[in-house]
Amino acid sequence: MGMAANGHYDKRIYNELKSCINYENLRFYPSSNNSKTQFVVDMMKLKGLLDTPHQREIFSFNLQKLTEDLFLKFLDDLHKLYPDYKNLCFAGGLFANVKLNQKINELEWLDEMYVYPPMGDEGLALGSCIYKSVELGEISKPFKFDNMFFGMRYSNDDIFETSKRFRFVREPYIPSKIAEEINNGLIVGWFQNGSEHGPRALGARSILVRPTDIDTHQLLNERLKRHDTMPFAPIVLEEHFDELFTPSKSKYTAEFMTLCYNTKEEWINKIPAVIQKSDKSARPQVVVKSKNKKFWTILNEYYKISGIPVLLNTSFNSHNEPIIENPTQAFITLRRGVIDKLIIEDYVYYPEPRNVITEF
Repeated sequence: MGMAANGHYDKRIYNELKSCINYENLRFYPSSNNSKTQFVVDMMKLKGLLDTPHQREIFSFNLQKLTEDLFLKFLDDLHKLYPDYKNLCFAGGLFANVKLNQKINELEWLDEMYVYPPMGDEGLALGSCIYKSVELGEISKPFKFDNMFFGMRYSNDDIFETSKRFRFVREPYIPSKIAEEINNGLIVGWFQNGSEHGPRALGARSILVRPTDIDTHQLLNERLKRHDTMPFAPIVLEEHFDELFTPSKSKYTAEFMTLCYNTKEEWINKIPAVIQKSDKSARPQVVVKSKNKKFWTILNEYYKISGIPVLLNTSFNSHNEPIIENPTQAFITLRRGVIDKLIIEDYVYYPEPRNVITEF
């Protein structure tokens, strides 16, 4: 997805990919094509079609386009069969594709879409459970999650005991002070509540950075050992969402960072670190005060200082590592210098200043 926006349509690549999977009459076929897919991609490699970064961007564009074309055709056929259904719920690994989700959300006939935040197989399993619960009469109406913070929780006392293994300064957390430091360029680790269920950092295990400087993107990539083609995402105050992004629908699922929106022209140069550099889209998380007051407060304090109701939010982990779960992992990340300060529950931790001795 990160590379696709930099590519272009190539009829040969598109048709070769389409030979691996196609769609007609509510059926995707063939049902099993692993060996053919492997053969097609291997042949592309032998032909030199994947040698350079730009060739891989062209491949990515056509794979993304095929994904969107087939699934949108499927939805169009469903809509013709069931025109009264205008609110759709999705689960499964396909819907980790936030650009596909954006295309779905932009359908004129769709009122609202929802992607279950853990959008892999665990989402499909929950759907089966809900279906059976409705059948048994245990659930009579839809319900909404306030958050996905289903992991272990740690008290301030637990955290303090863990911190004794490290030589860190400990101070009370003051939101206005941290917001000022973020505005000055500090990279801050954010550890609150139980860890998130699913692949997204949603305000329990996050890294927060100012979104205003494109160089921040490079700095974070270096610290986290990430690739430049992987965009970072913004968190945005619910009260200001419509000022920055369009279209203005499906904002509930955007609380879980599961689809992209177009960034309005006047904001593109103000928040360059959190938008895709080619198509100017973003994958925002809407932050609601009543559902995550502490996260909303630090974002609002930054807004008071900067006039920008957005922060860069990325998952609290280095590339190819799982999102951190416990205080020990958070403290190790701080010690490694991935972050400058750590806000963990009600306290701030940071390394002791080194003594500087000047000789004359």
